[in-house]
Amino acid sequence: MIEFAAMVIGSYLIGSIPSGLVLGKLRGVDIREYGSGNIGSTNVLRTIGVKAGVFVLIADLFKGVIVVLIARLALDSHAGGMAAGLAAIAGHDWSLFLKFRGGRGVATSVGGVLAMEPAVGAVGLLAFAIVVALFRYVSLGSMLGVLSAMVMMAAFVVIDWA
Repeated sequence: MIEFAAMVIGSYLIGSIPSGLVLGKLRGVDIREYGSGNIGSTNVLRTIGVKAGVFVLIADLFKGVIVVLIARLALDSHAGGMAAGLAAIAGHDWSLFLKFRGGRGVATSVGGVLAMEPAVGAVGLLAFAIVVALFRYVSLGSMLGVLSAMVMMAAFVVIDWA
């Protein structure tokens, strides 16, 4: 039980690292003062540039991937991986380092889902990419990506029950 609690707390702290803010500060910019005021990759992309936005996207994705994989290995438990992933998302959304404010958790969520169920994560990413390419709305792509992943996961459950 101590290992589980330590993993959840550690995952929250990893999730709390504000990648967009850190990168912005390294470039002399407080990303919260520009665009949407969000610390996420979309605001970084629009404010600082494509390379910076992609870097933040990857960093936030890996926060979810890393904690899930470490927890599943260390705890030998899918539930431990899920708890770690949720803790990282909570850390990203309510960062200890930002007075419990933060991002929206989309990239960190995608990373966690990719680590837990790669096929589900891939379907969500594909839906996101198609929507953003066609309509140029990241928020719409995020919502439809999550919806697609949920439908895929529900299909897995139905197939498993059959």
